[in-house]
Amino acid sequence: NENNPEVLFDVQYATGLSPVVGGTFAWVLVPDTWFQSNGKAVQGGLSIRPVSNDLLNAYTATDTRKAFSIQSGYTYNGIAETQSFFKKYVDLTKVPTNRVDWPINFIVYRYTDVLMLKAECILKGASGTQAEVDAIVNQVRTRAGLPALTGVTLTQLFQERRKEFAAEGSRWHDLVRSGQVETVIPAWITAEDVQKKMLPFQKAYIIYPIPQSELDVKQGLYTQNPGY
Repeated sequence: NENNPEVLFDVQYATGLSPVVGGTFAWVLVPDTWFQSNGKAVQGGLSIRPVSNDLLNAYTATDTRKAFSIQSGYTYNGIAETQSFFKKYVDLTKVPTNRVDWPINFIVYRYTDVLMLKAECILKGASGTQAEVDAIVNQVRTRAGLPALTGVTLTQLFQERRKEFAAEGSRWHDLVRSGQVETVIPAWITAEDVQKKMLPFQKAYIIYPIPQSELDVKQGLYTQNPGY
């Protein structure tokens, strides 16, 4: 259901053109055997990029967004795969012949984001009422099959954003904007990185580096941000 009123801005992909102008999210996020378990040809998918247990546990049993966004295991050739992965960018009715040529658009900004940002602004002191905040959040929750809340707090709002926009690229920015990143990310790494493969969190990462191309324009005009 692409190009619907919910979408305000997206990256438009198309398939079957030359040069290739399709997307690659499905190839990166979804394993081959899942396509095969659904009767589709091998897509050259990479290995599973598992969804964190922390996010999986954030959804309640009745939250319809979880099943839409995440595949929680499957069986192929009698072998059960238990790891979960994002399937948000897959449409099995639109499987391309080229693994990097998916026609699924990438949504950059949608109407629900605008609504929830309005609620955030009100909770941070902008003009508006608690009733408006509750109405916005409950509009989103109702669509997800969840009961209404009253007296929604910033903490609840950010948790709702996390579940609503999973795998859409907003979580990091939400954590930075809300001042939670320095506590949430280190705790998340400790809990999830059992194989100790992640880099430790550094405060310098909160601010992006100045591109080297800009530094080269005028030597000495800019000082690179700390940590880069």
